[in-house]
Amino acid sequence: MRRMSILGLFTLAVIGLAIRAAATEPNESARLRAEFLKMCDAACAELNTAERKVPFYQDSYAVRALAVAYDLTAERKYLDVCRAWSDQMLEYQVGMTPKAPTGCTTAASRAN
Repeated sequence: MRRMSILGLFTLAVIGLAIRAAATEPNESARLRAEFLKMCDAACAELNTAERKVPFYQDSYAVRALAVAYDLTAERKYLDVCRAWSDQMLEYQVGMTPKAPTGCTTAASRAN
């Protein structure tokens, strides 16, 4: 529950900081970037851990932020966490395609 709250706050903090930065002095952009990357570093430590018990869609917000961090910095650690999370999602989805009931004609079976 605590980790779920952290990622939710992460998203809200980024939005709040962006709005605030737009209305303040020019140095605010550098401060916002530094805080954003600090939160991304925290997300790197949180994601892909065995203890994580939150819905995957919530993690997807942090993964998107890490993709932005990688675009900004080209630091491989952000990309590595995104890829590990994506690979995990693919593993979970491998068995999710339902089999057609017996006697059911599908577009794939008609093509053969």
